[in-house]
Amino acid sequence: METSRSRAKSIQQPINRRSPRILSCVLACLLLLVLANVVVANDKRAAADVFESLKDLAGDWKGADEASAGGTKFEVTAGGHTVIQTEFPGQPHEMKTIYWLQNGELAAKHYCMLGNQPEYRVEATESGGLRFEFVGGTNLDPSQDPHAHEGVMELEDGVLKSEWVFWNKGDAERTQIYRFSRR
Repeated sequence: METSRSRAKSIQQPINRRSPRILSCVLACLLLLVLANVVVANDKRAAADVFESLKDLAGDWKGADEASAGGTKFEVTAGGHTVIQTEFPGQPHEMKTIYWLQNGELAAKHYCMLGNQPEYRVEATESGGLRFEFVGGTNLDPSQDPHAHEGVMELEDGVLKSEWVFWNKGDAERTQIYRFSRR
């Protein structure tokens, strides 16, 4: 006849044999959670560092070639939480791009002379520049409407180079390069 003591012992044995495996799984899950938090913290720090480098562009920049003739201007505002870039200030085709940190990522919204507002996730390039990845926008259908879809901005030897791929009807249509130097 099985007693309560023998039942408890028979229940404990399978648990005890599985305990090292269960403990290993629990520890592995905890380690993954810790590592995931470290990666997220590093990404947030990286985005903040990229944003700080963007602030270093504050001031007026003159066009270094015909395509860039109107120049551009960077202004740090809102207590250092926002950067506003004015492309071709004072010109009929003046445009604005607003940069800010959002949930640990650098975000940008471009107010285009075409009347649309593409939005981007901005990340650092390997060379220390900025890469703009289209994530949506307002007042545009990316499968139909022309818009600046992706870009790269880099500062090299005092020249700010901005290269943009423009899309129309859902596909890349042309690339435009702008070059600016400090005034």
